[in-house]
Amino acid sequence: MKKILNALFLTIITLVTFSCSDVPAPYDINGGGNGEGPALTGDGTKENPYDIASAMTKQDNSEAWVMGYIVGCINDKSISTDAVFAPPFTNAANILIAADADETDYKKCIPVQLVSQTDVRAALNLVDNGGNLGKAVVIKGQLTKYFGVAGLKSPTAAVLDGKDIGDGGDPEPGDKDNPLGLDDSKKNNTFSADFEDLVANSDYELEGWYNVAVEGGRRWQGKTFNNTTTGKTDKYIQATSYGGTGEKFECWFATPAFEVDQVKDKKVSFDCAVYNYATASANSKLEVYFLQLVDGKMVSTAINVAGMPTTDNTWVSLTADLSAQAGKTGFVGFKYTSTSSSEALSYRLDNIKAGPAEGGEDPDPSGETVVVTKDQSYEETFASAFGKFTIDNKELGGLEAVWTIDASYKCAIASAFKDAAGIVAESWLVSPIIDMTSILSTDDINLSFTQMSQKQGDANEYMLKIKNVSDNGAWENLTFEQPEAGFKAMLVNIKLQVYAGKKIQLAFVYKNAKTDSAPKWEIQNVKIGVTPGVPGGTEDDPLTCAEVIALNNTAAGPYYVKGYIIGFASSATSFVFSNFTDKQNTNIVIADSKTETETTKCVIVKLPNGDMRSGLNLYNNPTNLGKLVSIKSTLGAYFKVPGLTNPTEYKFVE
Repeated sequence: MKKILNALFLTIITLVTFSCSDVPAPYDINGGGNGEGPALTGDGTKENPYDIASAMTKQDNSEAWVMGYIVGCINDKSISTDAVFAPPFTNAANILIAADADETDYKKCIPVQLVSQTDVRAALNLVDNGGNLGKAVVIKGQLTKYFGVAGLKSPTAAVLDGKDIGDGGDPEPGDKDNPLGLDDSKKNNTFSADFEDLVANSDYELEGWYNVAVEGGRRWQGKTFNNTTTGKTDKYIQATSYGGTGEKFECWFATPAFEVDQVKDKKVSFDCAVYNYATASANSKLEVYFLQLVDGKMVSTAINVAGMPTTDNTWVSLTADLSAQAGKTGFVGFKYTSTSSSEALSYRLDNIKAGPAEGGEDPDPSGETVVVTKDQSYEETFASAFGKFTIDNKELGGLEAVWTIDASYKCAIASAFKDAAGIVAESWLVSPIIDMTSILSTDDINLSFTQMSQKQGDANEYMLKIKNVSDNGAWENLTFEQPEAGFKAMLVNIKLQVYAGKKIQLAFVYKNAKTDSAPKWEIQNVKIGVTPGVPGGTEDDPLTCAEVIALNNTAAGPYYVKGYIIGFASSATSFVFSNFTDKQNTNIVIADSKTETETTKCVIVKLPNGDMRSGLNLYNNPTNLGKLVSIKSTLGAYFKVPGLTNPTEYKFVE
């Protein structure tokens, strides 16, 4: 059967793709898994390219031609979760090739990097060329890991539909107006690069970043150094013209696009070192620029970075201040230039990240301040951006980010899962300073937010911290109810009266210490404000179900609420009114009428383990059905509708 398929492939290639005499002759394409292919097929030349199995086997950073079918692309950051094999395709920066035109198993595919502003990317990407899906292609590139698996990076040439693409030279952008191939359509306000994933002595590539040789053919390369002082291997990138060809060299390393106002303190920090400064400082230099695209043209503005290194092999932590660029969207670019290939200075970069340099264990409570009064609350929905919140990455472990915005679900998401494995990581989502100096201790000042998780929350993984900025206090944990499994929306309300009259700062802290898995935590609709007084809600004058529904989670309580027990809720719109099972004991539904069946007129009461559940659930207490009950509880969303989320006492009303 395999011989028949290979013969069919040869026929297709001969008739469609390789009709010109100067393109590779067809040959058998073999399948294979990542790194476990058979003996090499082909020799990696244009005339005799490697097949998929051979390319997966020969991951030695060499440059070679590879043949396969275009079967899809990776729409986001992970090949295991974001590989797509049918439209819509949304990422033009890569494609997937395989031995079978109908392949849908990412483990049998090779991801191919498509460098921005190159002919290869313009011709092969599936965003602009959907008709390429299923076509045979031959590509010249570097055989090295990409997305954590056997890949093909920095392609310089290809053959598609019998036509040559590119010239086989450096994959450098050819647009004089935009020489780095910058793209500001996708913004990343929490970027970081620690270069732990580098390949030593190879041009460094990181999705969304730019490593471009403008002149002289040199790019920033990954380097390692066995540090005998720390006992660890240092990993960083380096630019140098030493041993190059020619007399002029220029190469850039630039961050992804970001919104200056969304970056902590409007600063970008990085570590820098130099080598051969005394000999070559006159002909080599490193400059830092803020880059913008204005009508498609790259505009560069120099940033004065104080303290650039002058002592060889000594790392310094530096900060690029972008305050002058407030309100703009752009990039930070590191420009290396040299006029000598013999007396050349080497510059090294490490730990580039959005935000200031590390100044201690906890985030520095500086930056923007928001004011909360009786009549003015502060709220961030996280529907499309972090707003005034900033990110402080304690440990990324090779991840590009832990906290991201999911615009489709309108929330901030924290996760440390990559390529089917958990990554040890810790990241803080930090609020601006919240000025509550006008709030009195008698005011009902509250923090509320909605959270969800795919697993039961763990206080060692999901944390909420608060800092009394007015008194220069340390970060302290705020106790809150952990989310339930199954991405069930839970509204959390926390009283902040003890901080009335103070300035505070909040932080949602995500920490993962596992390598076999990693939890996912979602946060949305964070609000700090004074809750207006609610008439009633006392033991003598409890709220009705209609009043709870009308409040629509705008007041937290706790309040007394009364209603008739009418059933159990399996969702916001699905109620059970009889024949309750042992699994239907986690909540009850109450209403103002014992015969109510309209779900929008009912309130769901969460029953925590203990006396509340054992005394009220309908499986163990079927005679409770139809009884009028008064319950003391905080108000909040349960199944995303108004409910009683933390009942603490109840009594039946005669």
